[in-house]
Amino acid sequence: MFNYESNDEYTISSEEEFRRDYFLILIDRATEALRVRFEYQSTFNSNFGFLYRIGRLKHQNDDFIKNGCNDLQNVLSEGNSRDINGADLYMELLIFRSIVDENATPLQALSFLKNVSSSFPNIEVAIEYCSPYLQLHQLVLNVHSLN
Repeated sequence: MFNYESNDEYTISSEEEFRRDYFLILIDRATEALRVRFEYQSTFNSNFGFLYRIGRLKHQNDDFIKNGCNDLQNVLSEGNSRDINGADLYMELLIFRSIVDENATPLQALSFLKNVSSSFPNIEVAIEYCSPYLQLHQLVLNVHSLN
């Protein structure tokens, strides 16, 4: 080796190696998971969002409720098969909004509906579809209220 040449080997510290091989990969995966979760939540909100504050539907514009019902029917349909009828859901919600307590959550409304005769089958199905997410959402709200 000549005097003006240097060793071409590049040495990195163990901290830099950990950062490159583990930490940045972990951050990348976490960021991607959060992005997917927020996309899912956004989609879920656009489909079921009008039911989040079911007790406050009496303050909502009828067209807002009708559009939400029709959109939800489209989401819960496959071909000629559909889990709810948007027009029936709309009519049920117009009646139900005068019965339900204004501060009721969807899960409380579902509990109420289970105790009365099945007069609102489309509301029950719609809330049951979103209940796992609503339970998680309620748990997060409860944790935040403790802080």
